[in-house]
Amino acid sequence: MGLQRILVPASFVFMVGVGSVVATLPVVLRQLSSNDVEVSLAVTVWGLAYLFSNIPAGVLADKLGANRTVPLAFFFNIAVGLYMYSAASPLGFAVARAIEGLLEALVWTGVFGLAARSENRLLGVSSIYAAIALGFTVGPLVASYLAPLSARLSFLVYSLCSLTSLLITLPLAREQPVGVGRVRIRFPKALVVLPPLIAALTVGLSESVLIVYSPVLASHGAVAGPQQLISAYYLSGLLGQVALRLAPQAIMREEYVFMSTATALLALKLLPEGIVVLGVAVLGFVNAQLASRSQAKVTEAMKGLESTGAGLANLAWALGYFAGSPLYSLFLNSSVSPRTGIALYLLASLAAQLSILLIAKAGSSRARRSHE
Repeated sequence: MGLQRILVPASFVFMVGVGSVVATLPVVLRQLSSNDVEVSLAVTVWGLAYLFSNIPAGVLADKLGANRTVPLAFFFNIAVGLYMYSAASPLGFAVARAIEGLLEALVWTGVFGLAARSENRLLGVSSIYAAIALGFTVGPLVASYLAPLSARLSFLVYSLCSLTSLLITLPLAREQPVGVGRVRIRFPKALVVLPPLIAALTVGLSESVLIVYSPVLASHGAVAGPQQLISAYYLSGLLGQVALRLAPQAIMREEYVFMSTATALLALKLLPEGIVVLGVAVLGFVNAQLASRSQAKVTEAMKGLESTGAGLANLAWALGYFAGSPLYSLFLNSSVSPRTGIALYLLASLAAQLSILLIAKAGSSRARRSHE
């Protein structure tokens, strides 16, 4: 509980800063350049940096101690915010965003790794996700209040939030870190790790399509616009993190993955288009719980290497988020609607996880027979 009292407020405050930057960045970039390629690069380079930094960041956190790498990452993020405040070109913002992606990987692999060491790792991870969702909701509101004064003030908010999170997490640095040896996942353990990684990947895939194609989805539903649709998704996700505490043991069971994913799939496909927002809300509720469960399962399978496990789960989500919308655009957009595309991702995830589960059970049966 003591660790959660540090990690939860630090995560919330930091995400207020992140949310304010995400809401402000496109506006500032458009003031600097009318080149769509330059603007897109400065926005999306964060995703690439975050994607490729998760595993190295997790290994580093396990080597040096996440209790040291988390405050250190917050410290360097202070400088990133100050640099963005004074950046005068899209290239400068691209460099800053790349560094930000690397540092955020260091933050979240460390934070989730520490949260996974709590007595109930699922509840610990869920608390962090709830803090992230709430902070990411508040951040854009802060940016909107500051915009009439100066859009760039949001970058100072980012630095201030990073400084506050640094001060909150400084007590962690006094703890003695535990070093580990070489990171290795053997094949039997991989069969345990793969299903939750596929679940995390699917969360990223569905979120990617939802956000990019939210205008299309909103045009068929009784909502004012795509912003309301996305808000419904994230608010129901926050509700899902809270509801998770009612039955954490049930959510950790394998059956829950199939039941919850099937529920989201049916909600997306069977509910009328006029109330598509309800299907999106169900998806947000389910995805939030599956994201927490995936983190808990992967880190449980990698005891002693929790930050590396957190990095693996983050990597799976980031891969899905990076690839989901482009894959749909290339292969599915001409034949199926966005919500059918999301439903197909969910169906493929169910099939893949079921196949791995059957392979694992068959292997266990053979092992038992060989010992008889």
